[in-house]
Amino acid sequence: MENEKKVIKIATTGSVDDGKSTLIGRILFETGAIFDDQLRNIENLAKQKNVDVDYSMLLDGLSSEREQGITIDVAHCYFETPNSKLIIMDSPGHVQYTRNMFTGASSADVSILLIDARNGVIEQTKRHLFILSLIQVPNIILAVNKMDLVNYDENTFRSIKKEIREYSKKLNYVNLSFIPISALKGDNVTSRSENMEWYNGMSVLESIESNYIGAKYNQVDFRMGVQQVIRPNQDYRGYAGQIASGRVKVGDEIMVLPSGVKSSIKDIVFSGGSVDEAFPGDSVSLVLNHELDISNGDLIVKKNNIPASSSEIDTQLLWMSQEMFDESRPYFLKQKHNETKVWIKNIDYKIDIKTLSKKESGEEEKVSASLNDILRVSFESSKTIYFDPYKINKQTGSFILIDSETNETVAAGIIRGEKRHSDFDKNKSHKSENITWNDSKVTQEDIEVRQGYGGVVIWIYGLSGSGKSTLANNLSNYFFEKDMKFVSLDGDNVRFGLNRDLGFSNKDRAENIRRVGEAAKIMYSFGNICICSFISPSEEIRGQVRELFPEGKYIEIFMDTPLDVCEQRDPKNLYKKARSGNIKNMTGVGSSFEAGSNSEIIINDETLNETEVFDLVLKKLKGFGVV
Repeated sequence: MENEKKVIKIATTGSVDDGKSTLIGRILFETGAIFDDQLRNIENLAKQKNVDVDYSMLLDGLSSEREQGITIDVAHCYFETPNSKLIIMDSPGHVQYTRNMFTGASSADVSILLIDARNGVIEQTKRHLFILSLIQVPNIILAVNKMDLVNYDENTFRSIKKEIREYSKKLNYVNLSFIPISALKGDNVTSRSENMEWYNGMSVLESIESNYIGAKYNQVDFRMGVQQVIRPNQDYRGYAGQIASGRVKVGDEIMVLPSGVKSSIKDIVFSGGSVDEAFPGDSVSLVLNHELDISNGDLIVKKNNIPASSSEIDTQLLWMSQEMFDESRPYFLKQKHNETKVWIKNIDYKIDIKTLSKKESGEEEKVSASLNDILRVSFESSKTIYFDPYKINKQTGSFILIDSETNETVAAGIIRGEKRHSDFDKNKSHKSENITWNDSKVTQEDIEVRQGYGGVVIWIYGLSGSGKSTLANNLSNYFFEKDMKFVSLDGDNVRFGLNRDLGFSNKDRAENIRRVGEAAKIMYSFGNICICSFISPSEEIRGQVRELFPEGKYIEIFMDTPLDVCEQRDPKNLYKKARSGNIKNMTGVGSSFEAGSNSEIIINDETLNETEVFDLVLKKLKGFGVV
C-alpha cells in the first residue's frame, strides 16, 4: 500500500508575514510529522519570549530568518499522511525574493497562496497570482489567513474572494479554491473549524489531497540532452543525460539535434544495469547502433517526433535583476538541455500587475525592465534553438537568462513559441541610426531611357510541382534571346547561399520571402526584369512584397495547379517524402497554402502544355506593357 500513495508537491506563496511558515508548521504538528525534541525546542523559545508557540520556527532554520521574522530561502519538508506523501516548499514572501517563489512554485502540483485577512488583496498577491498562472500550476488554494484577527468575519472572506475572482478572469487556472483559515489557531488547516460555521468547504489538507495530480512530465515527447559522452574503453560509447520528457525503449529510432543524424537505441543503462525502457526523470546512458559525432549539449529525440526550432523565439519572463537589461550585449539563454547566446530583439510589452493591462514599446518610449517585472520579450539567437512550447512541455519550454558579463541569473521565463511578426513592418524594424540609403548617380529614369524599358518584378507562385520553375526558365530564355537585362531568383537556389541559414518554419518562410523581395527591389531599381519563382504560401506575405514596388512594376502570376496534379508530377519526390513523414510542414501537405485572388495572371488550365502556358503568359505580359 505504501507504493500506492500519491506524491504531492506543494508550494506556499504569499506576501511577507501572511503566515506561510506558520501554516506549514501547523500542518506538520497536527499530522504528527515533527519530533519531540523539535517541539520542545520551539516551546522553550516561546516560553523565553513569553509568546504563544509559533510553528513557523520549524521551517525558518536560518538565524537571519528568525531574527528578521521573514523567510529568505525556499525551505523543503517531507511528511506523510495515511493517503499521500507530501513535499512542501515554503517560498519567501518578500518582494525582493519573488524569484525564489517563481523557482519554488514551478514544479508544484498545488500552490497555497496566503492572504492576510486584515490587508486583503495587495500588489504582491496579484503578482503571485499572475506568476502561478504563467507557470501553469494546476491547482491553486487561496487561503485567507488570520481570520481570528477579524473575528472570523464571513463578509471579509467573501469580499476577498470576490476581488480575486474578478482579477483572475483574464488568467488561466485549472482549479482555484478558497478557504478561510487561521494558521496560528489551526482553524480549517487539517480539520473543519467550529469558529466558522458559515464555511462548509474542505480544510487545507483535505483540499490538497482531493486535488487531481496528473503526470509530472510530458510522457509523449522524448527529449534528452547529452550531458556527457562516456568512453570507458574502445568498445563502449554511451551518451549520458537525464530524460527531460517522454519514454524511450530499446529499438526506438532516434535523431540527434542539431546535426540531424539518425540511429536507433541498442542499450539503455540505468543504475548500473541494462533496462528495456526508461522514463522521464531517469538519468541514463544510451548506447546507439551507430557511432555518431555527438557532443555535450546535443539533444536526442525520436526520429518522428522532433521539437520546434527557430533562431527567434517569443517568451514571457520574470526579470530578477536589480540591473536594467542592456540590448547592446548578449545574454545566455539556458534551457535544461542546452545554452545559447541570445540578444533581446524587442520587449513587446510589460504587464501592469495591478490591472493586467499591457504597457507596449513605442517608437518614442521603450519599455524598461526592473526587478520583478513580467515582460513579453522576443529573442534572436546565434544558432537554432530547439524547444517545445511551455504549455506542451515544461522541461524544454522553460529557461533562465544569464548575463554574459557578470554571470548573474537575470530572468526566468517560458517559451511561448517561435516569434511571429510581420517581417515587412518598417515601423517595427530595428535599424541602426548610422545606416543611410546610398542613392546612385544613375537614376532609374536614366536607365529606362537608355534601355528603352524599365525594371519590373514578375513574381510566380504556386505549389511545388505547379510549373513555376518551368515558366521561369522559359521566360529567362525569351529575355536572353531579346538581349534584355534580366535575373532569375529560384526558391531552391536562394537557399543554397543567400538564405541557407533559414528553415521552413512560418517565421523562416516569411524571412525567406522578405529577403528575396528586398533583393528583387535592388535589382529592379537598376533596370532588371526580375523573375522570382517561390511557393509564397500566404496572401499576406505576397501583399507585403507587392507593397515594395510601384503600381504596374509588380506582376503576380499564380500557377493554380491542383494539389493532386502536383503530386502526380512530384518532380523532386517531395510529396512522397512528406506523405511518409520524412518532410515536416510541407506546403499543401503539412502546411497550408492560400490561393490568390489579386494576381494579375492566373493559370488554372491543367490541360495546357508548357509551351502553351508560356505563350499565354507572354501574351498577358505584353498586355501589361512589360515586354
